[in-house]
Amino acid sequence: MRFLFSIENSLDNFSHAGGLGILMNDLFQEFRKKEKEAFFFSILPLKRRKIRIVENRVDEINEEKRINPEYCYQFQTKWYPVNVYISESPESTEKTKAIFVTIENNEEWIKNFALYRERDEGQIIFIRYVFYLGVKKYIEENRLHPEIIHINESDTALFLYLPIELGINPLKIYHSHTPLPIGHKSVSKEVASSLLPNELMKFLKVGEEGERINLGKVAAYYSDKIVTVSELHEKITRNRIYPEFQYKISHVTNGINIEEWLGEEIKRLYDEEIPGWSENLNLIEENVKKIEDWKIREARDKEKAKMIEKMNELLKSGEAIGNLDKNKINLVYAKRLTYYKRPDTSLKAYDFLKKSLDINLIIAGYPVDEYGKYFFENKVIPLTKKDSESVLYIPNYEKKIAKFIFRGADICLNPQEVESEASGTSYMKGLINGCLLVTTRAGSVSEFVKDGYNALVLSDNLENLEEKLLEAAKIINEKDIKISKNAMGTIYRVSTERMLKDLEKVYSRN
Repeated sequence: MRFLFSIENSLDNFSHAGGLGILMNDLFQEFRKKEKEAFFFSILPLKRRKIRIVENRVDEINEEKRINPEYCYQFQTKWYPVNVYISESPESTEKTKAIFVTIENNEEWIKNFALYRERDEGQIIFIRYVFYLGVKKYIEENRLHPEIIHINESDTALFLYLPIELGINPLKIYHSHTPLPIGHKSVSKEVASSLLPNELMKFLKVGEEGERINLGKVAAYYSDKIVTVSELHEKITRNRIYPEFQYKISHVTNGINIEEWLGEEIKRLYDEEIPGWSENLNLIEENVKKIEDWKIREARDKEKAKMIEKMNELLKSGEAIGNLDKNKINLVYAKRLTYYKRPDTSLKAYDFLKKSLDINLIIAGYPVDEYGKYFFENKVIPLTKKDSESVLYIPNYEKKIAKFIFRGADICLNPQEVESEASGTSYMKGLINGCLLVTTRAGSVSEFVKDGYNALVLSDNLENLEEKLLEAAKIINEKDIKISKNAMGTIYRVSTERMLKDLEKVYSRN
């Protein structure tokens, strides 16, 4: 039986905070479809942060979640007592289960805890340790015996201690999802020792770097295999992050769940034109080019109309701000607002494309750092307040909104720094729905994309941005969908079906 641990999972739309949560949901859906035995464990906070826009300022508010747990455990840690609630997702099946862990006590910061928003290293360590305690108790109480322990990011490194405590010998896999420091957490040895038992501190000793503990190094040391999420990410990890563990490192390129992300109108078109496609995704690459152009345009126009309707709903409810013209082409930038994802490129592209296209700019993504907040407050907000500009911003960007955006976009912008992105999956959602992708070779892009064939490729320094935008404008104006058809043909290669087949090879002890 496989046990997968991640700090987030968007299966419960309340809890996730980033791309890892979306990926774990997509992978869960694929496991369930294939009737694979697996437990997916993640954290479900009682509150989440949402953004409220007040004039030109960003305010954060808390939205509360109520749960009906199946289990309640109490632990007395060195710091203070804590309650841990365990609840099973209603989407679980007999074989594939998603288990959520909720942490609660009277400490104000725990009451208001939100993923990745910890104020100090003590909070980081405490949440991850109590997550571990709750899951361990659940496993013991239910007499479960994991054959594979699959941790995602260094946030779940403590779960590699489970075999020692349970007296078992499973295959241990460390799945790294980013080359950035956030995925390879380093914490104070002094703070950790004030909370964790001596036996666990001895376990963590392999990760010591002076007065700190690198949890990523702990995970790399104790794992049998280290999995990265693209060919490029594997190369970076081998050469720069864990060179001493090169013999353990391989990659399984990320994928997306097609049932979740493919537009309903395109599904209907495939049902008519490519019988059996949903059971054999390879049929699409072979046959999508044979579909008459007007039929694909019609399906995409219907998806676009649904997106426009959804965007207008968000405007009316106050969940989005700005202006949108239903008759214009839609340029989309849908990512967290942070420096390496280059959100400012969206404004440059919008200004340039306005010269040759009637265009809307849709920006969807919350500011996750000071740069993102500055960009939002000083660049985006002023544009949304101008009636002369067609700029829409959605701050509380989540999965149910993302589905409309990627299904209905005309042009998707993916300009992030090449080596800062481990894989990326948002661009895949644009590809399978036939939108025109303008992208750097970030993360896994080079594995699926060829310039001028199924996307338009930017240089890492973006020096050819205007050249590629001119090409995009020409393609849009001429209503040429050759690139769209080729993009749609990548569907199997970017799917979690392909990803799971690759992962099953990793699950072998060979």
